Amino acid sequence: MELDMETMAASIGVSVPVIRFLLCFVATIPVSFLWRLVPGRVAKHLYSAIAGALLSYLSFGFSSNLHFLVPMLLGYASMVLYRPKCGIITFFLGFGYLIGCHVYYMSGDAWKQGGIDATGALMVLTLKVISCAMNYNDGLLKRGRLNHFAGPVYEMKDYLDWTEGKGIWAHSEKGPSPSPYVATLRALLQAAFCMAMYLNLAPYHPLSWFTDPAYHKWGFWRKLSYQYMSGFTMRWKYYFIWSISEAAIIISGLGFSGWTESSPPKPKWDRAKLVDILGFELAKSSVLLPLVWNIQVSTWLRHYVYERLVKKGKKPGFFQLLATQTVSAVWHGLYPGYIIFFVQSALMIAGSRAIYQWEKAIPTNMGLMKKALALMNFVYTLLVLNYSCVGFMVLSMHETLASYGSVYYIGTILPIAMIMLGYIIPVKPARSKDRKEKLSVSRQKIQVQNHLNRLNKPAVKTIQSPDGDIIDCVHISHQPAFDHPFLKDHKVQMRPNYHPEGLFDENKVSDTDTEKPKQRSNSITQLWHINGKCPQGTIPIRRTKEEDVLRASSVKRYGKKKHRAIPQPRSADPDLINESGHQHAIAYVEGGKYYGAKATINVWEPKIQQPNEFSLSQLWILGGSFGEDLNSIEAGWQVSPDLYGDNNTRLFTYWTSDAYQATGCYNLLCSGFIQINSEIAMGASISPVSAYRNSQYDISILVWKDPKEGHWWMQFGNDYVLGYWPSFLFSYLADSASMIEWGGEVVNSEPDGHHTSTQMGSGRFPEEGFGKSSYFRNIQVVDDSNNLKAPKGLGTFTEQSNCYDVETGSNGDWGHYFYYGGPGKNPNCP
Repeated sequence: MELDMETMAASIGVSVPVIRFLLCFVATIPVSFLWRLVPGRVAKHLYSAIAGALLSYLSFGFSSNLHFLVPMLLGYASMVLYRPKCGIITFFLGFGYLIGCHVYYMSGDAWKQGGIDATGALMVLTLKVISCAMNYNDGLLKRGRLNHFAGPVYEMKDYLDWTEGKGIWAHSEKGPSPSPYVATLRALLQAAFCMAMYLNLAPYHPLSWFTDPAYHKWGFWRKLSYQYMSGFTMRWKYYFIWSISEAAIIISGLGFSGWTESSPPKPKWDRAKLVDILGFELAKSSVLLPLVWNIQVSTWLRHYVYERLVKKGKKPGFFQLLATQTVSAVWHGLYPGYIIFFVQSALMIAGSRAIYQWEKAIPTNMGLMKKALALMNFVYTLLVLNYSCVGFMVLSMHETLASYGSVYYIGTILPIAMIMLGYIIPVKPARSKDRKEKLSVSRQKIQVQNHLNRLNKPAVKTIQSPDGDIIDCVHISHQPAFDHPFLKDHKVQMRPNYHPEGLFDENKVSDTDTEKPKQRSNSITQLWHINGKCPQGTIPIRRTKEEDVLRASSVKRYGKKKHRAIPQPRSADPDLINESGHQHAIAYVEGGKYYGAKATINVWEPKIQQPNEFSLSQLWILGGSFGEDLNSIEAGWQVSPDLYGDNNTRLFTYWTSDAYQATGCYNLLCSGFIQINSEIAMGASISPVSAYRNSQYDISILVWKDPKEGHWWMQFGNDYVLGYWPSFLFSYLADSASMIEWGGEVVNSEPDGHHTSTQMGSGRFPEEGFGKSSYFRNIQVVDDSNNLKAPKGLGTFTEQSNCYDVETGSNGDWGHYFYYGGPGKNPNCP
């Protein structure tokens, strides 16, 4: 067998290790086909693992395969031990180990001389481990799903859905599972053509010519053409490898990426696409090259490096581009040729952008000039790309500089010149001001309409509320929660496994004559109930209107709180208050592990001074620090003209897993909370509300963690279990809460240290007592035995007690309670 392999290797001019690797690589096609015949999810996982390990062993040997365990174990350990920073930890540890292996094996020299080692596979594995850790860090992967690491061109979620027949691989009404054979054959024919091109061209364009004295005697244009042909030849080798990879992934079914919108629909097989050969060879601009070359690695670099280096509210610039290309260089290996090539590529792309900006600035009536600049960009890309890629091929500093110097460093000088000219000759697109405004308005309308289409699900029944709301009765399985990628196949849990022990009865409080409350039972109502109820199997959802979204600062921020909205006890820094604009009067407990909280909250309709301000009363269930990783579940009532368009008092919920930055929202305005109740609508008006020295009304809210499933459930009153937040949404709260807060919050938008007159609670200070000031009563926490208990060590906090204040107490009927609130602006709070 060894002799046969030597003969085969000699016949195509490669080494025995390379022919062994190529045979194993081609074997992935029948191995992938056989995967389709394996029955059952577990068996498919085992088959994938065993087949992958066997092919890897045959390609690289046993000892080399041990290297693959290191980044996997490092990534897994960081995810288990320190989830909040596991992404960046895995990034540096994974790259550190990869660099060490590159240096130890001198992999670049081995590849250049026709050899092969395991570092190539380790490069791909490192990217997948890092993406897995970063996704888990971001809250995109479920706990308990960390035991598989997927292949080179797809995310972990794709692998799991494919193996388990979920997502786009589930049965579709557009037809039976699509046949992969035509697409596979197309990829194989492409691979055969690419190999033929490489074998025919390679003997005529050896890399050794770049240091040969004969090469340096050639003329300028002949040297440039040889650089082009050397790069052109080298690329066919990559095209061949990627075509084989594409064929293997397609025939397994994993390459399927959905259906076209044509009639009849046709299957798409571009999930495994790694290169667009014609798109690369005929690229009109250097900017397009990362989109058509090594597509999946380019996508990884964009998502996990480039976009993460861009600061919020800022546009990416040359720094982000250079840093991304540098990471790519280090990923390939610490060879001068790699570093030079990827720095060159950053310059090349930046120069091409400058030419493109000039082209865009030319008016449409100067078509010939626009075409000339477009041609200039094409020629520039062709020249600089093939000049630059010599460094990628030869690797050594001496050979790279010899090649570049032989053509007077033209491929370095040109990009730098274009970049400098881009600063000297700044341009703006040739658009009129009116056209810009029209385009902006049109773009906003499209964004708003798309967002409304996502939020407003098809209704089984529609109810018009007296307050102007429209309540849509949506089938429980069509609610917004199931837009989340990890909830698409989620089985709704229709009831919690356990309720906390020790619940108080719900009561209405009514007293117009005395300070001491008299209690009797009360049923909870919402205004929309007057005109109908939703049928069983549906949930009521307040319809979002166009004007609701337009009131937000942006479509993306609609339904979201601002960062730093959480009360931080003992942190009443005036600068912090002025910066965040949020003020609080709360009671809190901290220092233990909490699994839920309960309170009965007095309901009022506080006056709001400015439309962009709000007043709310709620409970907070918190985990993590008050930095960038805060987890919070919140529920209560609020008056928010900005969110709802009126001054009605409304039931609300909120959640976030990253301190209000990217995750979470109010009510059902994003995927997350799963509602099961058909009678209570999140965001709908509560009626009636309390009046000064008159009838008092309150609502009871309980949020607790189900000991069995780990989900966080919410109950409204005695009878309405509303639904749950799945545990995978959170990092810290997936275990327990570290702090519970109850109380009020307002937004103060007044500048220069002045104070708003927006009221908190009833708008009266706590010392006025029952019937006048607002209260929380029967406040409790859920302990680790799932028992409701009185909070120990209850503290209070307010940033400015002369504006809003809080006073605690306890008695037999109300348990632990407090009065809170205030008028805001007053003689003592100017």
